[in-house]
Amino acid sequence: MKEFIAYQGNALTVEWFFDENGNSDSLDYFESLSDAQKRKTLMLFRRMGDFGKNHKNYQKRKKFSTTANE
Repeated sequence: MKEFIAYQGNALTVEWFFDENGNSDSLDYFESLSDAQKRKTLMLFRRMGDFGKNHKNYQKRKKFSTTANE
């Protein structure tokens, strides 16, 4: 199976997924985006790669889910 890194960050690595035939629907979709959309996507990959999960949003979801069950 192919490996193609989209972004190597401090917290994690973002890679394009390839199926057993060597095809990547996600990379094909990315390549069809406008330049502005590609920049936004790459900035998201950079944020994910450098910081990992968003702890602030994780804590909000965690708090919401516990209060919703009460």
